[in-house]
Amino acid sequence: MPEEWIERYEGEIRDRYVYHPGGQHVPENAAVRVLNRDHSITADLTVPVGGAEGVLLAHGSRSGGYSLYVDENRLKYVHNYVGVEEYEAVADEMLPEGDVSVRMEFEVTGEADVANGKGTPGTVRLYYDDQQVAEGEIPVTTPITTGLTAGLSCGKDSVNAVTDVYRDRTPFAFTGDIKRVTVDVGGEPFVHEEKEMDRLIARE
Repeated sequence: MPEEWIERYEGEIRDRYVYHPGGQHVPENAAVRVLNRDHSITADLTVPVGGAEGVLLAHGSRSGGYSLYVDENRLKYVHNYVGVEEYEAVADEMLPEGDVSVRMEFEVTGEADVANGKGTPGTVRLYYDDQQVAEGEIPVTTPITTGLTAGLSCGKDSVNAVTDVYRDRTPFAFTGDIKRVTVDVGGEPFVHEEKEMDRLIARE
């Protein structure tokens, strides 16, 4: 990769992204990059009496990506591995009414094998405020990109539903109130040089 591209990329590194509902989806080349690294997604919500449902944050499409959403009044996280398999973590308790902060944490537990189309495995944990309500293992993740046309949406899955669970309810907008969704990323971002060059060129 040419040195000038590396300098531009390194200058853009951030460790926190904040999203709000109601806007257009964020293109893939401008969205937070969580693949193959520790990260968390925190949504500050107000849940109405009787509960809520819908997408908090979705990134990708039916060909691969992830979604943090509420269904059957429980927090759920799904990782769609390249359209082949869906791995899900589901809260073992109902989402409380009123103001609540829900969180998904992804902890990398192994190495990526990009040559064979495999991203890092990891452990997913779900929380209501500081109470852990779920834990699950994801044996393989999407290795490089969720797709140049898919993008990221807050408060709904607005392009092409990440999971079959709510595909017939797309865009499956959240029926409560979302104050903000914060994505924190830790460690060094995984960089595939050829794909990174394509991403940077696409931003021109």
